[in-house]
Amino acid sequence: MKKTIFAVIALAVLGFALCVYALAADMFAPVETEQTEIAATVPEELQDAEQTDAQDEAMMLDGEEEMPVELYGVEGEIVEIGEGYVVLSTQMHGMVQINFTEETVFEGVTQEGLAVGQYLFADYNGMMSRSIPAQITGLRVYAVMLSGVVSEVAEGSVTILQDETGMEIVIHLPETAGQLAAGDHITAATNGAMTMSLPPQTSAAQIVVNGK
Repeated sequence: MKKTIFAVIALAVLGFALCVYALAADMFAPVETEQTEIAATVPEELQDAEQTDAQDEAMMLDGEEEMPVELYGVEGEIVEIGEGYVVLSTQMHGMVQINFTEETVFEGVTQEGLAVGQYLFADYNGMMSRSIPAQITGLRVYAVMLSGVVSEVAEGSVTILQDETGMEIVIHLPETAGQLAAGDHITAATNGAMTMSLPPQTSAAQIVVNGK
């Protein structure tokens, strides 16, 4: 009888232990959660900005967009002419040799028509050698020559009747112009800048008196 009671008790204890083990296994079992992919959302403004930046970078890498070239200028009287170059006497830099290339643009003058004593303007990219004379590569070489008879003389300026058009032009004189009089036939070297006034006005870097 006692053995039967012990057997029943043992079975009961074993069953209870199994129940506790099952509950513990359920509590600590890993929970499978549904994996949801969350897409990162970017405001449209930022998307547009990123696309624009990428396009700009691609254009620069492809060489389709070029940075503007900053231009510097020199001007002066030609003192020497050589094969593919001229030397100017400038106030700011002293003697400067302008080297011509196939890309050099001539405006108002031609390379073949340059002469010693002529006043000339030149644009370059800012690179100037420390040699004697200093050297630059001319990107644009130019001068606008205005010729005509002086019709009126004022302090620091004269009015001419231009040869080609007969139009009145007021020319502001450089300090080296000397004394001019009505009736003088002059040629003024200018950089081409002229006001829209009537009569138009311009400033001369050099005045050459051709006679009466």
